[in-house]
Amino acid sequence: MKNRSEIELIALIMRTALYGATITKMMYSLCMSHNQLSDYLLILRENDMLLQHSHEEQTFIATDKGKYFLQVYTELNELSTAVVWKRNIIAHSYHALLTNMHIIRHAIYFIHYLLISIRSMV
Repeated sequence: MKNRSEIELIALIMRTALYGATITKMMYSLCMSHNQLSDYLLILRENDMLLQHSHEEQTFIATDKGKYFLQVYTELNELSTAVVWKRNIIAHSYHALLTNMHIIRHAIYFIHYLLISIRSMV
C-alpha cells in the first residue's frame, strides 16, 4: 500500500464516517492501527469534524464541518487530477510534434516545390 499523506488519511476517515462508522470498521477499511486511528479521531473530534455518536460502540459520524471539508478536498483532488492529465496530454503532443518535425519540414518543402512547379507551368 502506498504512503498516504495526513490530509488524505483525514479525508478517508471522513468518507468512512460520513454516515457513521465504528472504530473497528474504520480500522479495517482504512488499514490503520487502533493507536494511529485513535490519534486522528481525537484531532478530528477536537476540531468539530467528527462526533462520537455512541460511547458503547464507539461510533463516529461526520459533522457538517467534516462533510464540508470532505467536499472541498474532493473538489480540489479532482481539479488537481484534471490539471495533471491536461499537462500530460500537452507534453505528449509537444513530444509528438518534435519527433515528427522532420516530416512536417519535408511536407513544407514538397508543397513549396509543387508551387514552384505549378507557377513555372503557367
